[in-house]
Amino acid sequence: MVQFTYAYSYNNSQSTRSTSNYDSLTGRYDCIDTPLTNGYNTVTVLNKGGLAYRLTEKNCSLNVTANYEGESLSGANNYFSYQPLASKEFYAVLLAVVFNYKFSKKSNVNINYSTSASLPSVFQLQDIINNTNPLLLTTGNPNLQQQYTQNISVRYGLPVSETSSINFNIAASSTMHTVASSVVTASKDSTLPGGFVLHSGSQLTMPVNLNCAANARANVSYAIPIKTIESNFSLNGGASYVTAPGLINNVEGFTNTSTMNGSVMLSGHTKEKLDYALTYAPMYSIVKNTLVPESDNNYYTQNISARVGWTVWKRLVLNTDLNYRIYSGLNTAYNQNYALWNASIGEKFFKKDNGQIKFTVTDILNSQNSLSHTVTDLYVQNRQTNVLGRYYLLTFVYQLRDYHK
Repeated sequence: MVQFTYAYSYNNSQSTRSTSNYDSLTGRYDCIDTPLTNGYNTVTVLNKGGLAYRLTEKNCSLNVTANYEGESLSGANNYFSYQPLASKEFYAVLLAVVFNYKFSKKSNVNINYSTSASLPSVFQLQDIINNTNPLLLTTGNPNLQQQYTQNISVRYGLPVSETSSINFNIAASSTMHTVASSVVTASKDSTLPGGFVLHSGSQLTMPVNLNCAANARANVSYAIPIKTIESNFSLNGGASYVTAPGLINNVEGFTNTSTMNGSVMLSGHTKEKLDYALTYAPMYSIVKNTLVPESDNNYYTQNISARVGWTVWKRLVLNTDLNYRIYSGLNTAYNQNYALWNASIGEKFFKKDNGQIKFTVTDILNSQNSLSHTVTDLYVQNRQTNVLGRYYLLTFVYQLRDYHK
């Protein structure tokens, strides 16, 4: 089978950043700070056309797609006066290949290769200083190029017995012209475009294009049914590696993150209308930075969860889930453990059971602390976010279905 394709899209994006200073005459912050204010407008037009070919045989299939993509990007700074910016043209040839081969009814291998291109966002192109934090300034870069990414993955399924199987997954990707961060620390006061002063000791961060961003991951899973208790038992294990480039004072460096993870799960559905799942999932990460070794970090997280759904009586349904998370290896303030427990009770009604009224309690223990650990090419960040905590919710759900045979 041969297929010809063509696609067209038009996108208009706008971003306005306004900064005001205090006016002693009015007693309000209504005096526009011109160097820190602008309105940025971009128009992106995409034309994409190509050819797809598919070949199917008894035990295998092959899909090959080739597309030619042309994108034009034009912008203007139009907050105070219309100032057109130089238009840009981006071109790329995008390939995709999918190959599938069946060794038997239960054993097959799938190979997938694809490429993609993505333009920088309007916020990354907007060359206006953001001084929300006077010590850590940020700005955009109107000279950014589009990113070009190649992806490849291999999936292989192997039956172990009539009721169990092992699945192997391997994937990798690399990106050219990655939009990364460039950080410059001022050794003395200097004047930036627009007249803004970067004081000594302050940092200016700007997006730039760099190469050598890549990642790879591998995963293996094993599943087997346990008929005596009407359950399924599964094991998963995997590892990943990510390298991300960055610039610090015009010197290129890399943040390399290695992660190992796994999970054990027991799940089932009994004749007594009891649905459950028990899971244990540990993860260990190693972070190395070639330019900032003091940000190197090894940390360990564990997640233990349980979920139960039970039709207690006729149409009365009880659901509950408990997640217990353990952190270690972060700084003392973030090595905290917490349990998140939710529960609900609902009643189904109407002839087709397509109506339900349900009462839910979220975070019964009122213990959620919303911790996050972020690794970038320039820094490692621990963040704790305020969350809503325990709350109660009463809902009514009615499902619209098509009953025509």
